[in-house]
Amino acid sequence: MEIIDKKFVSLNNLMTRLRKKKSPPEGLLLLFPHCIQNSKCKQNIKHDINECIRCGKCKVKDLLELSEEYGISIAVASGGRIALKRVMAKEVQGVVAIACEKELRTGLMAAMPKAIYAVPNQRPYGYCVDTDVYMDDVIKAIKFFVKSYEKDSDKPAVKEKVEAGKKPVAKKKTAAKGKVVAGKRPVAKKKPAAKEKVVAGKRPVAKKKPAVKEKVVAKKRPAAKRKPKSLP
Repeated sequence: MEIIDKKFVSLNNLMTRLRKKKSPPEGLLLLFPHCIQNSKCKQNIKHDINECIRCGKCKVKDLLELSEEYGISIAVASGGRIALKRVMAKEVQGVVAIACEKELRTGLMAAMPKAIYAVPNQRPYGYCVDTDVYMDDVIKAIKFFVKSYEKDSDKPAVKEKVEAGKKPVAKKKTAAKGKVVAGKRPVAKKKPAAKEKVVAGKRPVAKKKPAVKEKVVAKKRPAAKRKPKSLP
């Protein structure tokens, strides 16, 4: 039966994390059993937790300091009905409950659907006598509620609100300059006609070179000079 209780507590914590329930510090309750108090202590913290003198012989001192640090409520679970009444109060938005797995399972089933993060206690001397708890587990549970709330409260408000029951209208995109007809390829733009078109199958006619101003005369042999006739 103890194995079933442990599985139930683990499943509850998993569901609480998936729900991502948030709570402000003033709406979070830290609930612990009276058996955490030292059995030799004469202070009656069941009726008034402030009677604790914080001697440090048990974890009540640490739990009180933790509640003051985070600004959360704290209470002793002196009885099942009283604890359930405190948990189900409207002002309580989240609960960090410390107890043995058996008591946690019973309380979780009775307090559904309240968001409760269960922290099993340690029992070095057996059930209900000088029990203990790992403070790291308690701090982790408190931060789960408080830190999630702080993250959401820091987010800026959304300017555009969506009306209930209506889907937001998507903004129309600006029409593109060149629209493509469905099923057809876009027509390529015509290139400007070339000044000189080449006739298909014919070589382009070469441009005539401008006439040379000075024509070269065909080479001729220079005429031999005639000798003057000698006088008699």
